[in-house]
Amino acid sequence: MDKEEKKRTLAQNRSLHKMCSDASNLCIEHGIDLPLLIASYRIQVTPEIIKDIIRETGRTKFNKESTADLTTKELQACFEEFRQNLIDISGGMIQIEFPSYLLTKEYEDNLFM
Repeated sequence: MDKEEKKRTLAQNRSLHKMCSDASNLCIEHGIDLPLLIASYRIQVTPEIIKDIIRETGRTKFNKESTADLTTKELQACFEEFRQNLIDISGGMIQIEFPSYLLTKEYEDNLFM
């Protein structure tokens, strides 16, 4: 009978977070950006990654650390830059609009059903 593998410990979790912090700091110090770092990986795009891109755009363009700190105009500018990059990368195959209040409400309602 196979024993079930244990989940990582709290100490391992803390060590993982420290390693991630150390690795990111070293990458920054040595000029290694994300495209170079992930060049050999096939990474699935997730909503979290998209938000990270928009957050980084806000950090770069407006010196804001969080999307929550962006003004409505700043958020729109970050979205438009992301949107245009997506259009360019996809050769126009992917075009997305910022969702209206109604579409956002329907999305949230479906999440919490």
